[in-house]
Amino acid sequence: MMVKRARLKPHATDMKRNPQVHELYELVYRLPENLSWLLAPPEVPKRPTSKKKKQKDEIVTSNSFGVILEWEGVVVDDDDPDLEPRVWYVLSLEEGKSFPPDALLKKIEGMRTDQAISEVLCWSEDPAEIQRLAAHKEVIYQTLRGGYYQLRSEQLGLEPDVCVVFGNSNLTTESAHNAGMRCVAVAGRHPAYELQAANHVVRWLDQLSIVDLQRLANGEVIGRRGRESDMDMEIVIEE
Repeated sequence: MMVKRARLKPHATDMKRNPQVHELYELVYRLPENLSWLLAPPEVPKRPTSKKKKQKDEIVTSNSFGVILEWEGVVVDDDDPDLEPRVWYVLSLEEGKSFPPDALLKKIEGMRTDQAISEVLCWSEDPAEIQRLAAHKEVIYQTLRGGYYQLRSEQLGLEPDVCVVFGNSNLTTESAHNAGMRCVAVAGRHPAYELQAANHVVRWLDQLSIVDLQRLANGEVIGRRGRESDMDMEIVIEE
């Protein structure tokens, strides 16, 4: 998972001349051009600032927001197909349940956890127990992923409610919402209608601008965007 703070527009030409100026320079060649601002520019010596400039900086800081990108399946098409089965395997062991066969694992792929537990696996009909199992699965998932979104927002120095997570599954959406963040689902190989729990769904990363992300971070609902041929793949859910 990649975490960077969205503030200033990078100098792409400088990065091409001297690619070592940024530890994640390779990403600038993979992101759409209009999203290259997600990478911060190299550090430069600070100059004394005037009082007027400081006041302007305070206004800009108040509008800061964080962007958390899942690398696999969002920035590059390299999903880990074994992660989800591993999560279900650990959950079934710790809960004393039978491990789902391959046919069921395939059926619940991309499905909401509570729906998978109650409607497909039939582990429980009690809403409270279903939510407990779903929460347990979330803990296992985040442990295997190597950390919580809460930790990522702390690394950015931002409150969770001004962070936007990019993912490509309902599990990511659940994780982001549980952390108090908003989520943009990048459909990828999934039909967009399966990702309707997210705050916004797009087919491609370049269908969002920095203004859109600022509005999402502020809690606004943004409308449909993108190429006309992709419109049928996008769904916006108002909370």
